[in-house]
Amino acid sequence: MTLHKLDLQVEPFKMIEEGSKIYELRLFDERRRTIRPFDQIEFVETQSKKKLLVTVESLHIFNNFKQLYDYVDPALMGYKKDQHCSYKDMEKYYPLARQKAHKVVAIKIVLNK
Repeated sequence: MTLHKLDLQVEPFKMIEEGSKIYELRLFDERRRTIRPFDQIEFVETQSKKKLLVTVESLHIFNNFKQLYDYVDPALMGYKKDQHCSYKDMEKYYPLARQKAHKVVAIKIVLNK
């Protein structure tokens, strides 16, 4: 088991903490390729530096976020029922060229208690 440290914005951090977000979406670059099931991730909230520990349940790899969004239930990614859900939301973090170069991953997590 390996411990990985990842920064996370305020809202997604809160959703994981509350248990409403169980998939963390990332570029499947060199850093994320080292993550394995049963590893732990320590999320550090970017403003308060508060920490949250989760265990990786599984990884789901896709060519791009469009494919990922077709597979994963938006509610499990942190979208509210009345909120517009689009794979294009991820393009502000990960442009298409980077998605094509590295692929993307939905990391299914379980909050440690």
